[in-house]
Amino acid sequence: MENKKVKICIISYHTSPVASVGEGSSGGMSIFLSDLCKRISKNMEVDIFCRGKENEKNVDRCNLIYLNSMSLEEFQEKIIRFHVKKKYDIIHSHYWLSGIVAKRIKKLFPALTWVHSFHTIEALKRVTCDKDRIEKEKDIIHLCDFIVSPTYAEKRWIKESYPEVSVQVIPHGVSNRDFPFGKDESRNILFVGRVDPVKGIELLVESLKFIKGDFVLNIVGGPSKDIAYYENMKVNASRYPVSFFGKMPHKELYKIYQNSCMLVLPSYYESFGLVALEAMSCGRPVVGFSDTSLSKVVSKRAGIFVKRNTREFARAINFLLNNKSKSYDFGKQASKRAFAFNWEITSRRYIEFYKKIVREYTCNYGSSR
Repeated sequence: MENKKVKICIISYHTSPVASVGEGSSGGMSIFLSDLCKRISKNMEVDIFCRGKENEKNVDRCNLIYLNSMSLEEFQEKIIRFHVKKKYDIIHSHYWLSGIVAKRIKKLFPALTWVHSFHTIEALKRVTCDKDRIEKEKDIIHLCDFIVSPTYAEKRWIKESYPEVSVQVIPHGVSNRDFPFGKDESRNILFVGRVDPVKGIELLVESLKFIKGDFVLNIVGGPSKDIAYYENMKVNASRYPVSFFGKMPHKELYKIYQNSCMLVLPSYYESFGLVALEAMSCGRPVVGFSDTSLSKVVSKRAGIFVKRNTREFARAINFLLNNKSKSYDFGKQASKRAFAFNWEITSRRYIEFYKKIVREYTCNYGSSR
């Protein structure tokens, strides 16, 4: 096995790694998959399965396979046909819908190692509650062989609820070269993300009445699913200096990070917060609430995290707006912190994890071959 490339089947039913991000179902997970797969494919054979018709874009050195199947059952059947021919060593499903697909494959091939990454866990959200999804995610946790989590906070929750489950923590990464450090003297406040209730945009808008002096809030990202919510937020924000940019090409995002003095993330729930890493890499402090795992990713010296209260949120923003030297110090620490999450480290940890599975787990429990 040491002389052969490990064969990885990546399942992404929810979205494509080359989809245009910033609205609908495409966001941080697409960026993560693209960055991860193009790096691990230097050492491994990687097939990525996603829905849709053939796309001219691809991921470096990977086989990006589009399955024109709307149903989970059809999607699963087509992957099974590939597995019969290629004999994958590991299937790694991303998001709960892909987990449903992998669950059925695992039932047919019990010796095939199944790794799952949730990206978001429904039971941890505060503003939505899909009971059917919660039950299906419980099944995934019970039945998969390994879970990869980006934070220790998420691992802690999983282990407290399901102590028998094996959870490996591997943080997401950022390309520091794509998001370079740059100094800024503006009073531009920035939010980046899909406009969705879980992102807490209404809290951000409400906090603006407490902001002192001149400022501009730029909101980059389109509607997630609910167009009415997006339009309602635009109406609510119309009495303040707020600009809604919609989605932007990911490769252009560094420009707006560098033209801002901070990133604000008032989310009710963040599984990790990839945009925070991007902003930090550009030298921007992050403001958020202390009850999400985002505060553990950013650290106290790279941002300000407060109790969930709009006045407290505004106080943190005012502090950075009116203390430029302190804001710059936060930004320098943020940039240093971001280097600890660079993609070279992250991809190496995934490669080591996959190889360890094949070396130890497959040998002990049999092989799918």
